Amino acid sequence: MKKNLLFLIVSLFLAITANSQERTGNLNANSLDRTGMQAQTSVIGKPVTNIPPCFCCDPVAYNLPVPQIVGGNTPPLCCCDPIRFSTTPCPNATFIWSVVDNFGNTIAVSGGNTNAIALNYSLAQQLQTLATSLTVKLQVCCGKNCVNTTIQVPLKPIPKTNVSFTLSDNGNGVYTATATALCGAAFPSGWTLKEINCPGPNPCGWVAGPIKWQTGGNTINIPNNTLVKGKCYVLTHYVNVCSSIYIAGPCTVYGVTCFSLDSKSLKMMANPNDKNDAMPLKQEMIQEMQQIR
Repeated sequence: MKKNLLFLIVSLFLAITANSQERTGNLNANSLDRTGMQAQTSVIGKPVTNIPPCFCCDPVAYNLPVPQIVGGNTPPLCCCDPIRFSTTPCPNATFIWSVVDNFGNTIAVSGGNTNAIALNYSLAQQLQTLATSLTVKLQVCCGKNCVNTTIQVPLKPIPKTNVSFTLSDNGNGVYTATATALCGAAFPSGWTLKEINCPGPNPCGWVAGPIKWQTGGNTINIPNNTLVKGKCYVLTHYVNVCSSIYIAGPCTVYGVTCFSLDSKSLKMMANPNDKNDAMPLKQEMIQEMQQIR
């Protein structure tokens, strides 16, 4: 009889203890769910709970949700525009940023130890690599506790300066030329035509000097009586990388087409840039571009 009574008392005690632990566990879990916090042990070894969701780092606790990266202007990004990224401020946290292009080249940033960065990226850098996207990585740390996030953003491609060129003769030595920018109307174009001494530049390239004719537009028609038999010409094609309209400025690349009109027919001059890749603007070309309408 005594053994049965002792067994009943022990069983009842164990059941009450287990039930109490279960209630306590549920209470703690619900408390964390309501706050959205990661409770941490303080420096003195006591658990910290019920911390507001906006709390971040301090010496005794931290709240590190996965950081969200915002910014970068409106994709696709243009290398000529200011490019910035940011995340939510986190008091006392450490921010570690890294940015690479799709070829793995590291892009320099300023403000890398804060919650906001600006990219030091230029048209010349993109021309050198022909990158088409950037990968932005961010790590936020409270002491040794860290969270990470990564985003990929597209870059606006740099157009080639391919030009389709045709020439017509009315039979009396009056020539009319048509040129079309094959990069498409999404990249607005400007054009200048220069008459030069024959034979033309070797290799074919932009030359300084007075402009004989200029205009803007994706497809152009060089009017009658502009081209003269026995003369040589350089047609420079300017392409805006970032703007939707033609604006002379630093976000511009160029290519050239050179030709001559001998006594019989049109003769195209050799162009060393066979791929018609865009070339970075020369400083002395800025004034010339500003004349284009």
